[in-house]
Amino acid sequence: MLDAKALTSAMDTRAKHYQELREQMVDLKRHYKAWQISVTISLGKVRITLKVSTKSSPEM
Repeated sequence: MLDAKALTSAMDTRAKHYQELREQMVDLKRHYKAWQISVTISLGKVRITLKVSTKSSPEM
């Protein structure tokens, strides 16, 4: 059986873990938003153009 202190400690640890995970996901989303990717495919002759460019680098 868990006492109140152990339960509170476990909840705090879990909350910190989820906050760190959320921050990592936000950073990852910001990183991928900085990349613009466009793909062009034409019919008939096969022509594939892949253009990758970056906007300004986000702070990581």
